[in-house]
Amino acid sequence: MGMDYIKNYYHDKSVEDGRLFLDNKHKTEFILTIKYIDKYLKEGMKILELGAGTGAYSLYYAQQGYEVHALEYVKENLDILKSKVKEDMNITPILGDARDLSMYPDNTFDMTLCLGPMYHLDEKGREKCLEESIRVTKPNGLIYLAYISNNFTFVKCVKKFDNYVEEYKEEIGEGFRLKDSQNVFTFMYPKEMEELIEKYKLEKVHHLTTDGISSLIAERINSLSQEEFEVWIEYLETTAEREDQLGYGEHLLYIARKRSS
Repeated sequence: MGMDYIKNYYHDKSVEDGRLFLDNKHKTEFILTIKYIDKYLKEGMKILELGAGTGAYSLYYAQQGYEVHALEYVKENLDILKSKVKEDMNITPILGDARDLSMYPDNTFDMTLCLGPMYHLDEKGREKCLEESIRVTKPNGLIYLAYISNNFTFVKCVKKFDNYVEEYKEEIGEGFRLKDSQNVFTFMYPKEMEELIEKYKLEKVHHLTTDGISSLIAERINSLSQEEFEVWIEYLETTAEREDQLGYGEHLLYIARKRSS
């Protein structure tokens, strides 16, 4: 996959900064991801975020006093992240590729957050990214892998475009496998992520959707009062790991533990 497409996409559209806080629909992804990170985060842990974007997660945890290394592939995104760093934050912004973490020794981090790279990498790239994530994560440490649902993306296209067959006829493959004609995004089925984890003999901790059907009913979700939205978040959290819900989610999250031996 031509990685220049990624740089052009984020540089030209400036889509990343503030994306997770645009409205209720977008906030669900951030809120549930934070909840599942906080389940296991302990004082003194060292965090690596791959594909840190403009710093939503990295800055959030740096503000809480954690040592964070934030690696981002797109310079424009990293520049925005750097502009938000405060003097009291122990955060190291790095321009780099999630497939090559050679700047870090083995077993360096307690938690590795890969919340963006899997959105863009092809099969070989995903494997390399995961191999490097495993290498730099401490034994018994956790690896968070976010990805975009192939199934949901097709349904979203049906909802969004009046003539979706004509719009996407070149992108819909056998078995309704989607291919992004711009080579920016890649999509996965939950079973593919399960198989990837099994290949590297990681321990499954959680597999969930961080937004459920929020994107399909975004207009309604965005109109909810704060009280109603909190109930919606509770519903999402309660059902997030049900297998029948994974197929409905747009953004999915696999949490794996690196075995000690």
